[in-house]
Amino acid sequence: PVRLRQTTSASGTALRLQSKGRMQGLPMAWSRAFGGDTSLRELGISGDLVFDGDWDIEAGDRLRAQARIARASGDLRVQAGEAALVRRIESRGTGTKSEITTDSSDNAPSTPAGLRQAELRLDAEGDAVRARLAWDSERAGQIQAELGTRLVQQGGGWQWAEDAPLNGSVRARLPQLGVWSMLAPPGWRIAGTLSADATLAGTRNDPRWNGTLAADELALKAMVEGLDLRDGRLRARLAGNRLILDEFTLKGGPGSKVRIPGRAGNLSTSASEASADGGTLSFKGEMGWGPANAAGGGSGLSMDMRGEVRRLRALVRSDRQVTVSGDLQAGLNAGQLRVRGKVTTDRAVIILPDETAPSLGSDVVVHSAAKEREARAAAEKLARERDAQDEAAAGRVNQPLLAKAPDIEVAFDLGKDFAVQGRGITTRLEGLLDVRTTQLGAPPRVTGEVRTVQGQYRAYGQELDVESGLARFNGPVDNPSLDILAIRPNITQRAGVQVTGTAQSPRVRLYSDPPLPD
Repeated sequence: PVRLRQTTSASGTALRLQSKGRMQGLPMAWSRAFGGDTSLRELGISGDLVFDGDWDIEAGDRLRAQARIARASGDLRVQAGEAALVRRIESRGTGTKSEITTDSSDNAPSTPAGLRQAELRLDAEGDAVRARLAWDSERAGQIQAELGTRLVQQGGGWQWAEDAPLNGSVRARLPQLGVWSMLAPPGWRIAGTLSADATLAGTRNDPRWNGTLAADELALKAMVEGLDLRDGRLRARLAGNRLILDEFTLKGGPGSKVRIPGRAGNLSTSASEASADGGTLSFKGEMGWGPANAAGGGSGLSMDMRGEVRRLRALVRSDRQVTVSGDLQAGLNAGQLRVRGKVTTDRAVIILPDETAPSLGSDVVVHSAAKEREARAAAEKLARERDAQDEAAAGRVNQPLLAKAPDIEVAFDLGKDFAVQGRGITTRLEGLLDVRTTQLGAPPRVTGEVRTVQGQYRAYGQELDVESGLARFNGPVDNPSLDILAIRPNITQRAGVQVTGTAQSPRVRLYSDPPLPD
């Protein structure tokens, strides 16, 4: 039974709710009725879980409630490890993003979580409310969490005030983080172990945590991008409204034997690269949080981090390997992000494809009713989000993370062993670029120049020596000015190809000294 009664008096209108019942044998398939099945499939979650539950609620002048939902039988299956990379693409010729879905069918490779217990309880008496979560599984770890707070009766109902007190605790042991790879972006994999032990105090708008976080054997991989970081370690402390990062380290992955040969290629050898380790990435610092500062335009978040990169093999693809060193400093204060640093390339091998992807001519226009509907829906969603942000800004309900334009200045040195091959060019590159960002939502501005070293260029069936090759950056990162001259060697006249203009609008012409017919 469900009983809902509304009463009106001189003090206002009050609602009274009474309900008591139970449910048995509720399968996961019920999530489809509320649209949850789509979200689960996108995360790569499937299974045959069955839940039981019961509730006894009376909300009126006094609050009394008991509710519980718990696993009765079955298990979860998640796409983890190599299975997290499996995608199924269904196409009906519309070209919409909704055609790409994660394969979480029974035939998709997945890992059983080995679930032994999953239970959520909610108890309320008077104005005190307490929630408890118990999760115990063989591969997805163990979590014990508890949260207590207080509600206030206001406006004829029960509300959770911003200054409501908090108390609780979280204890988690996750021996296989790879099982949770479904929470990472598509194509990314995580691995390692994580443990957390923390207590919660403070208020709803000013929570205070105290405890420790520890992780070992961390690994982060994105094979398509070529990212392979491993042997990571994390040690952090929670102290009130601060997260103190005492140690966070990752090591680079093993490199392949890829190398661009020749006088215009890599200075390092395959043997020297194979004997070197993957380098290290380390960070230390702290992050803080607190109530949003409407007057200062801040979100209440702060950060002070310092990072060090030492010969880190950041990319390890067979056609793209990059090793870098440098120092970075990042801070967040009063809604403004500030980044300073210098990064130097110790070694780079970039092999570009000789053929670009085909594309339609500018005079060909393709219409798709499905894509147009999708575009309209995306535009409407964006408009709703902007309206919500405007309302929040007007009422100072929610401050954005970055309320001010970022202040980013990073120097990027290409080093002495940055080799590129493809699209007809084989060369080393040298140069120093300054990357700056001072506007929200705007691309970074880049100043500096990149020059070729002993470059060779194939054109008109000839091997040309790049006598001078400069790309000067003075603003947009994608449109440097060009000054390139490639000369045919071993002939009496100086003849070759000259490229001027910009990257987006280059001017290419044949060159000779003295002038000769084309």
